[in-house]
Amino acid sequence: MNSTITQAQLDAVAPSLDRNARERAHGMSDTPEGFACDYVRAMAETCGALAADQCATGEEWDPADWLTEDSKAVEAAAEAVSVELDGDDWRDLWRLYRAPSAGAFDVCGLARR
Repeated sequence: MNSTITQAQLDAVAPSLDRNARERAHGMSDTPEGFACDYVRAMAETCGALAADQCATGEEWDPADWLTEDSKAVEAAAEAVSVELDGDDWRDLWRLYRAPSAGAFDVCGLARR
């Protein structure tokens, strides 16, 4: 995963970034490029947390594939912060989406699963 975003570009798009993913990615990296990649990872993870929260009580979050709007949200996040994704990146993002961390649930204001 690579990004070519500059600090000025990041400052310009920051207000339009997803609040949950932005919060999750905050402080993970100290460069604009690092933040951009962390933001895309955080988007996959928070989408997974939000989707998992919609499961019925006792039902496990075990998707066979991305929910369409979630994959679109990750693509849009990558585009917004100038991140290029390849097949390996999507495989890594899928792992985050399928098994979001407790931190992803926390930033979304959800009970941990």
